[in-house]
Amino acid sequence: MSRREGLSFSTQLESDYATLAGLVAAMLDASRSIHCMRDPTRGGMSTTLNEIAGQSRVGIRVEEESIPVREEVLGACEMLGFDPL
Repeated sequence: MSRREGLSFSTQLESDYATLAGLVAAMLDASRSIHCMRDPTRGGMSTTLNEIAGQSRVGIRVEEESIPVREEVLGACEMLGFDPL
C-alpha cells in the first residue's frame, strides 16, 4: 500500500510472509485435536479472534499491551490510519 500511495519510510519494513505447510504439518503431528486455523492477513488479529469467538460462542479478552508490535509497524500504521491489530 505504501508503494501504491507513493509513501516511503526511513526504516526498512519487510513482509514476514512464508509458506505455512511445514508449520501446519508439525502442528498436526503434535496434536490431532486442532479445530481451526485462520489467516489474519487481511482482517487482522482482532477480526480473526472476533470470528473465532463468535463461531465458538465464547468471549476472548486480549491484553493489547502484551502483544509485541514493532515501532516501525506502529509508525506506518499511524501514517496510513490503520490499527496494527
